[in-house]
Amino acid sequence: MTIQRWGEGDYDCPFERCDAGQWVEYDDHAEEVARLQAMVSTLEVNAATALVVMMQFGSIDGAHHKQWVLDQVARALTGKNYSAWVKEYNFGDDYNDWDCGVAP
Repeated sequence: MTIQRWGEGDYDCPFERCDAGQWVEYDDHAEEVARLQAMVSTLEVNAATALVVMMQFGSIDGAHHKQWVLDQVARALTGKNYSAWVKEYNFGDDYNDWDCGVAP
């Protein structure tokens, strides 16, 4: 691992970051970068899925069908965290009860 201390080297490089007063080269964080890239990719897929659901079913009449669309969008955006999201939605000052709606 190559470390550059404050006052040494070129700090204009976007592939360096500050860690506890030291400059650490970007290559030293390849695993973290790969994890973040995978996360971004997953979020892009989730957002695209949510948009497709809204485009295909968002204009169907009936509040119960529109609630189903909202539920499907929430599922797409939250992924494996959907149950935790619903639990958080249902908890609060005013008790809410998440409605999954009715599929068209």
